[in-house]
Amino acid sequence: MAVPSARLLQNTTHTGPVHALHFNPLRTPLFASDTVGGELYIWYLNCKKHTTPYTPGARSQRLGGISALGWIAQVAHILASSSLSGYTVVWDLRGKREVVALQYGGGGGPVGGPGPGSGAGGVRRGASDVAWHPENATRLITASEDDSQSVIMLCDLRNARAPERILQGHERGVLSVSWYPQDPELVMSCGKDYRTLVWNPSSGEILDQVR
Repeated sequence: MAVPSARLLQNTTHTGPVHALHFNPLRTPLFASDTVGGELYIWYLNCKKHTTPYTPGARSQRLGGISALGWIAQVAHILASSSLSGYTVVWDLRGKREVVALQYGGGGGPVGGPGPGSGAGGVRRGASDVAWHPENATRLITASEDDSQSVIMLCDLRNARAPERILQGHERGVLSVSWYPQDPELVMSCGKDYRTLVWNPSSGEILDQVR
């Protein structure tokens, strides 16, 4: 007897390896997907028929390979995408436009350089992850996978020129960050240094290390 398939939907819109998926917390049938080549699509999950995805706007020239996605918890049409180019781009899906692009160096200022994907002096600094504040719709954290700039940056979109605070503690690049939904004073991160750290993002203090 044939075993029934568990697959509900298949789509081959992407032209490269799909790197990340993220469901919208406010509109659960809605999710975003991206590729290492910089493609970004928004989908409405309908298991009964083929669905056509759409893009959040014109393709950003600042994004290289997209590394992570993050929907904001308070507003259904705002999405952030972090990139191996070092940029984190915030999208307004309702307006189908790029709202802001964040890129910072380890010193806390906006990174200059000879073009997208470069930091100060042309050194590439990949953004590995992004996470929104669970209660404040203007604040988010981004992580750097660069071993020479292994930092987590607390950003406020109302002042996008520089991070509000830089969290330093990892000895090598940061791979993932998570903001605790029930307590905005707790952030966790893990990195290439085999460490998982618990932070107070307001003070920048390392509260604990998970071993």
